[in-house]
Amino acid sequence: MWSIAVITTAIAVIMLIHNVRIKHELRCIRNELARSAEHSYNRQISIKLFDNDVSALVKEINTAIDRQKILKYENEHSEKLLKQSISDIAHDLRTPLSVIKGNLQLIMSNGSISGNDLAYLGTCLEKTDVLRNMADDFFELTLLESEHQYIELSNVNMTNLLMKFIADSESVIRIAGLTPEINFPPKPVIALANEQMTARMLGNLLGNVVKYAKEKFSITLSSENDKCFITFENELSSDNFPDTEHIFDRCYRADKSRNSGGTGLGLYIFRLLAEKQNGNVGAELKGNCIKIHASLKKAS
Repeated sequence: MWSIAVITTAIAVIMLIHNVRIKHELRCIRNELARSAEHSYNRQISIKLFDNDVSALVKEINTAIDRQKILKYENEHSEKLLKQSISDIAHDLRTPLSVIKGNLQLIMSNGSISGNDLAYLGTCLEKTDVLRNMADDFFELTLLESEHQYIELSNVNMTNLLMKFIADSESVIRIAGLTPEINFPPKPVIALANEQMTARMLGNLLGNVVKYAKEKFSITLSSENDKCFITFENELSSDNFPDTEHIFDRCYRADKSRNSGGTGLGLYIFRLLAEKQNGNVGAELKGNCIKIHASLKKAS
């Protein structure tokens, strides 16, 4: 007969082998989970196991992965439907708002209204413009947030584009009572960009300046190494200083009272437009002056 010592040693060896096997299987599970994470959990754990309890654990993990895949699909589908609904609503609003604005302009131009009624009509026209701009922002946002939008980049003369933008925006700048300071390098700067998107970026920056600038602002075009920089700088007209770390977030507002009448999407769209062109943006606050810039790649 075997001695108690031999039996005890045999049991210890069996348990050791079992524990080693369990540890090996757990390491395999960990590695499989890491691979699943690399594929956004679109694959199950697939390994051969010897322990029934560990097999049951893996089965439950795979069940959880399947549920996660379903929830992920439903979330992506819901988000896609929401974006499409926002795009459709914004698109549908643009036409009636254009008609309303046209009719209001006709009424104002015929000279039959005066006094307070004319002021009320002017307010209606102003608010119609606000609504139209909001609809445009939401419509453009759904396009920019789409991963499938193709952006064609070409060599764009940034010097000429900025000069044309400033000339086209003269009336807007004058009505806002602002004085621009223009700083261009002696030689033209050519960027690899999309001209239409870059012009929209400039419009968003100017819109921000018109809302918050005090008396004057500057536009600077510069280049360094393989990048070109467009910088707008202005002194803020109030003590409501923005948080430069979040200024490009979606729907961020420095004015928490929401009195500006906008969507809070202007600088967020500005950032998306830059990123779609392989560029980036930044902001810097010094005292009561703010600098906002975009960098784009120079054409080779």
